[in-house]
Amino acid sequence: MLRAAFLALSLLSAVPVLAEQAGGSGLPAPENRKEWIRAVQSRVEANASARFWAQGQRDSSMKDKTAKIQFIVHPDGGIADVEMVEASAGLSEQARKRLVAAIEDVPRLPTFTPDMQQKPITILLPLNLD
Repeated sequence: MLRAAFLALSLLSAVPVLAEQAGGSGLPAPENRKEWIRAVQSRVEANASARFWAQGQRDSSMKDKTAKIQFIVHPDGGIADVEMVEASAGLSEQARKRLVAAIEDVPRLPTFTPDMQQKPITILLPLNLD
């Protein structure tokens, strides 16, 4: 029962970020950075949540906890270098590993739009767990 509440999804440079779907999602590819941001937010949240629900990976240590996960998105939509950079005290090591794995397993994100720099970006993803 991971419910990722994306209070803020931002580049480490403090530029607001989100992102959009593509690659088999059935949704149209984003046309600009703003749409890309919304798509990424939706896709990461949906895929990570679905993994926890389907696989019953929720544990009691996750209740009322928060975490911040950092990862790199490449211009082709690939995700790399996923790591947990902060977590609430009491969040089990197993839950921490599962959260990182859930992000690592997100399918390829949409490719960058023409109005985005074509260089990898680092995203810091705050999550509220309940």
